[in-house]
Amino acid sequence: MSAAPGAVPPGTKAPADADEYRSLGVVTFPMGEDRELVFAEPSGAAKVLSLAEVDVLTSCGTFRPLETHANEICRTSGLPPDQQLQILYQLAQFARAGLLVSRKQVLDLLRPPSPPRPAPPRIAALGVVTRDRPESLERCLEGAIRNAKTHGRACEFIVMDDSGDDRTRAVLQGLKARHGATIRHAGRREKDLYAAALAKEAGVDPETLAFALADPEGCGFTPGANRNALLLDTVGEMFVSLDDDTLGTPCAPPMTPSPGLMLTSEADLTESWFHPDRDSALRAAPPVEKDLLGLHEELLGRDPASAAAGTADFGTIDARFLRRLRAGDGRVALTQMGTAGDSALGSHGSFLSLGGPSRDRLLASEAAYRAALSSREVVRAVNRLTVTHRPHLMTTAAGFDNRSLLPPFMPVTRNEDGVFALTLRKCSETALFGTLPWVIPHVPPTGRAMLPDAVTRLDFNDILVSCLSSLEPGFFKPEGADRFALMGRHIAELAGLPAREFRNFLLRIDWLRLSRGIQGLERQIAHFKGEPAWWAADVQKLIDQSRQALTGGDHIVPLDLSGGRDAAAAGALAQRLVARFGRLLEAWPALVAAARTLRARGIRLSSPL
Repeated sequence: MSAAPGAVPPGTKAPADADEYRSLGVVTFPMGEDRELVFAEPSGAAKVLSLAEVDVLTSCGTFRPLETHANEICRTSGLPPDQQLQILYQLAQFARAGLLVSRKQVLDLLRPPSPPRPAPPRIAALGVVTRDRPESLERCLEGAIRNAKTHGRACEFIVMDDSGDDRTRAVLQGLKARHGATIRHAGRREKDLYAAALAKEAGVDPETLAFALADPEGCGFTPGANRNALLLDTVGEMFVSLDDDTLGTPCAPPMTPSPGLMLTSEADLTESWFHPDRDSALRAAPPVEKDLLGLHEELLGRDPASAAAGTADFGTIDARFLRRLRAGDGRVALTQMGTAGDSALGSHGSFLSLGGPSRDRLLASEAAYRAALSSREVVRAVNRLTVTHRPHLMTTAAGFDNRSLLPPFMPVTRNEDGVFALTLRKCSETALFGTLPWVIPHVPPTGRAMLPDAVTRLDFNDILVSCLSSLEPGFFKPEGADRFALMGRHIAELAGLPAREFRNFLLRIDWLRLSRGIQGLERQIAHFKGEPAWWAADVQKLIDQSRQALTGGDHIVPLDLSGGRDAAAAGALAQRLVARFGRLLEAWPALVAAARTLRARGIRLSSPL
């Protein structure tokens, strides 16, 4: 900025405004002659400004008093101190015109409605998805049942089982005998019987149900199908879901959670603590006498105003989130906890881009850094209750508000939770994502192998994410079944492209992913001035791998579908799976409605033991 904008009328004094302001939802349209039309979405204000004035306005990216903004603008722009009053006067004009948003204006949107909305019902169901891990399942449910009893919770425990034998039922019978718990179970037989009844009730092709609840393509990994079974079984309820390799009891994070609520437009504010082994990670997150279901009730099903109770930090929200606050129709549809133990990551590539305290812990020394890269054991947690509108979900210990329409999971392959979160974001403007400042121990008997090229190679669900991301319905489109149909048809039409065109579509999308990744990593090196050198060398290695992948071509062959298949067969399977998911997404509202009807008649997917 070479000169301060505008002119101050003679005798003008500094405005006495103790509130804090920031620019938010500002869009600019060049007009030529060094002028731009500026539109501020929160207020609807539109004004023509000079480029110098636009620089002043957009530099106010965080909530601060106007005087603090003016001081900082003069300091960073090299303007003399005697121009501070001029800048301050201009900022006051922006505030009056609605180009700057005040903290008070946002706080007003967070006042609970009068009369207050009814509180969501108590959570009375806990589901566990499992396959061929009876020992882990028993340990998980033992912890969850004891936790519910300790806190006087009336809860039914629902187990969705993809195992190939009866060991799971034997474990559940033992738990019921020891604890007197209410336990329901569904194996493959129960799912097949229910699928036939549901397809008939909904008038949906049975093949669509077979894909939703099983593995007709023989992919061999079906956590999403199990989760779809749980969604259909609990229709109309709020429930918590645990993976069978968790311990089923909440633990404290390494730091003391801060009070209040964080409203943010960041997808993930999780911090990480790195440990050389599992025992060390679990010691860093000791068990706490907290009600597991009650922790999720702090956010699940609630609107931001009632959850905030006047103690919210909202400095990083964007215009889209502010729109939800103004409309007053946002609700926390999903909640999740942090984890202690196995990280569930496919590679350590994400560690290289960490910032803040997590980066400081990772890079405390080269020895600590190398130890973190050779271990899978991490504690991950947020430092307070957090709500975002950005899609983010890990289903290790998650809560679902299944009273309203939620999407299906991709039935096969990994990262079904990431696909679910993105699908929900695309199909619902009102759905919000909550994270709790507590952790659940994640202790699988064996961990996934860390793949050296997992950052540059694609799994199938990365392809599905690209397909979902290629359509932005926009906030003005209807929600509900119409939005599901819109997204489903779009995905199915993409999968209906000739194989060569579909591959070219994926190439363009993935080239964009890789090139943005390279740019982001280069910005990391520049921001931290290449220090420490051993970290920068690893970042540069990842940049080089990404550049090689950009020109290789075979990186779009889905890694997790390649076992026993050549590139052409893996690509053809990926295209079929995308088409099947599109058809499932389009049919899902009818399936959910039919599941409600069946439940009203006393027909559920799971059966009581």
